[in-house]
Amino acid sequence: MHKSDIEFYNSYFAGLERCRLEQNFRLLDEEPFYHGRICIDTAKDPLDFEVLLPEDYPFGEAHFYCRTIKGYNHQNLTATETLGGNACLNTPFVDHLHTRLSLDVEKLYQWIEDFYINETRQEYEYPAFKTQGKAHLLFSETANDLTPDRFRENLYGTMTYTVLNQRLTSNGKAETYTLLAQQLGGKESSWSKAYKGGDLYQGVWVFVAKEPVVRHRLKMDSWEQLRDLLPSSFSDFFLDFCKKSARYTLGPDGLREYFLLALGYAIPTLDNKQEVHWDLLLVPVKDFRRTELKRRPKYIKNLTEPLFWDGTTNSSYQRFFGRGMLSKALVFKNILIIGAGAIGSSLSELLVRGGLTKLTLSDSDTVEPGNVCRSKLTFKHTNIAKVLNLRLSLLDISPFVDIETIAAIQPTSPKGRYYENTASVLNQFDLIFDCSADNQVLQMLSYGNVISPIVSLSITNKARHLLCLSSWDSPRLIEMKSRLLDWLKADHYPTFKPGTGCWHFTFEASYPEINALLNKALNNINTSTLNGQKPETFILSAETNSSISKLSFIKYQQPELGLKLKVSSATVETVLANSDSFFPNEYGGLLMGSYSDDLSEALIFDVILPSKFKSSPTSFVPDTDELNKKLNKYGKEHDSGVEYLGEWHSHPKGSGQYSPQDFASLKKVAEAGSVAVANPLLLIASGYKGEMQLSFYVFSKNKLYKFSPYN
Repeated sequence: MHKSDIEFYNSYFAGLERCRLEQNFRLLDEEPFYHGRICIDTAKDPLDFEVLLPEDYPFGEAHFYCRTIKGYNHQNLTATETLGGNACLNTPFVDHLHTRLSLDVEKLYQWIEDFYINETRQEYEYPAFKTQGKAHLLFSETANDLTPDRFRENLYGTMTYTVLNQRLTSNGKAETYTLLAQQLGGKESSWSKAYKGGDLYQGVWVFVAKEPVVRHRLKMDSWEQLRDLLPSSFSDFFLDFCKKSARYTLGPDGLREYFLLALGYAIPTLDNKQEVHWDLLLVPVKDFRRTELKRRPKYIKNLTEPLFWDGTTNSSYQRFFGRGMLSKALVFKNILIIGAGAIGSSLSELLVRGGLTKLTLSDSDTVEPGNVCRSKLTFKHTNIAKVLNLRLSLLDISPFVDIETIAAIQPTSPKGRYYENTASVLNQFDLIFDCSADNQVLQMLSYGNVISPIVSLSITNKARHLLCLSSWDSPRLIEMKSRLLDWLKADHYPTFKPGTGCWHFTFEASYPEINALLNKALNNINTSTLNGQKPETFILSAETNSSISKLSFIKYQQPELGLKLKVSSATVETVLANSDSFFPNEYGGLLMGSYSDDLSEALIFDVILPSKFKSSPTSFVPDTDELNKKLNKYGKEHDSGVEYLGEWHSHPKGSGQYSPQDFASLKKVAEAGSVAVANPLLLIASGYKGEMQLSFYVFSKNKLYKFSPYN
């Protein structure tokens, strides 16, 4: 196989246009690559390439190292000088040797044309250089930070940095330090409070007028090249810093032999603005120790040593979350999450990974081993407070979130001694997520003097459904939850006992079951805020045979009566679908739902549809006996939580105005002693097929009042 591959590669490259095979391919002994050398004639000079093809090619990547030129766009430097710069091609994978190689070579010729012959810039690329592998500096810069006045007075100064982590060698010694920069370029860093703490070390920064390159993208490699780029007075400042600092511990163990010098310059952004990029130089301390300085002062102009560059990354908030940030209307709020269990812990991680900047966690429980399997809590921190366990995990994710923890929000009534204090704590937040699964907490949030918006998230047993309740829709969250659970025929209280002994009952559900619903719920909340809307009340179903995957509510109001109406999306879809199905004849049925305890809000969950009826374009008469049987059956299935609220029918090719017959029918219902609804509802679906409009009415005080939609 190797022999045939070698013969193919030699033949292929020898037959290419403008290409000469300078050295035949062979399989390397020390590495699993075929190696050969080619020369390609160009409109400028010929280019020599060292070609390395993986032994398993077309699996893996072909490498074309140009020994003739360095520093061009999309050309990466290598650790080995003899190989030169590798052309960055990024070809798609094809599981066919000849096809894949042809694609790679086609890309190589295009690379030569674009970046060597025409020297096309395209998008900005950072200068290319070899790193020392001792340090990697993370900084935070945006276009907004590069103000006209930022470097007007000071082109250099001191910075501080902390150690984020260190990579260790096999013998336990630090190999590479990852560092967080602070006060870089005279600007306070945007890291959170947790990341600004710890041991601080000092370094120096300097801002220069242009990139430190000698040509194209090839970075300067000696002090002689860099000297003229630095401000004239920087040499004295740097020497003074070195004299004062050389006797002290400047950094962690592996960096104590170096001063850190951050060199900044302006680069273009994708939106045609400018921001500061910082490169890192390691300056040996030994050259600035007292004995050495007496022998020969190390002014910048006297330095002839090579430059020791190391790695940097702009880790600004925008770049950190640029691949998938949640809505700004969500992540820049001051958010409280009550409950750090299965739902609350996962929600907090989703928000933090989405860019949340200010979070408070509240929960009184400590972590037990059984909590870990379906939450973001960790076994390592068992038996400590859930909020502290979770805080540690979340801070490991984002350097931009400030996280506070508070004691549990203890349920209390408005008449309670501590209620005012509790309410004042809650009202500090822009948004509260209640994930406690505690009806006492929800009761307090529902009826208390809490003005902060609230979103309650809970699941039913085995995670069949997730309930999202929004105080923007209704402040009586506990009542709304009860009505929804009645309609779903779900348990109002958890029934699962995880083991012997004295336990609080909980719900039974696995981590993927919970998060499949929670992820979708947060996506819905995020979409609402992106569109400038408030989070809505909705139900998500995990059951594959369910008639709904998401049930939301359309809101109406009747100002004269002070009555609100919510209609489930499933009801609307059913009414419209059946009105279209029987068009041009009329069709109808019963409206099922419930009134709130104070009769200020009606909620329509469902409809009952007759199968026996008489219908024409102007009339609809259902079979009363059949409807009564269906109504009785529905009531038994849903206990007392859902009841008859009124009727609906269609007006094909007509208007949404009720007829005298409609009025008489609703009046009869309201006056019937056998019906438990004093203010029955009427829904009329009117218009043409596929364009039906809905009109809602309520019977009160011997009149029909029309509802109007609201957000």
